[in-house]
Amino acid sequence: MAGKVKAPETWKIIIKLLIAVSMTLFFVIIFFGILDDIKERYDYTSKDISRMLDSCSEDYYRNDYSRLKDTLTLYDLYDERFSKYWEICDAYEAYMDYKIEMNTEEDESLPLQKLKDLKENTVFSDNRKIMDSLLAEISG
Repeated sequence: MAGKVKAPETWKIIIKLLIAVSMTLFFVIIFFGILDDIKERYDYTSKDISRMLDSCSEDYYRNDYSRLKDTLTLYDLYDERFSKYWEICDAYEAYMDYKIEMNTEEDESLPLQKLKDLKENTVFSDNRKIMDSLLAEISG
């Protein structure tokens, strides 16, 4: 009779052990899934960088600088490969600041001076041409 009493206790221990093992495996899988998600979010492959460069280039040549800046900011694209795009986004931001302040009573000389300084210190010749056209549009 003593053997019959131990049998249900053994099954209880086995069931508890199986539940503990399955719960441990579940949490380990969830943990590694979260790690993979974080890695994918912040570790771009060369394919992703190439796709981002294509997207930025497309916005750049369509003169959609606000969307370009959104893309650069959203995906944290601060790599040197994106410096051409950051340069024109800064100039466009100064241009828009000038246009906004032109319609208010604020002093619009600061954004205009910033745009001129950006033009003088630009690294990329394509951006210099665009900045010239922005300044020409402002000048009238």
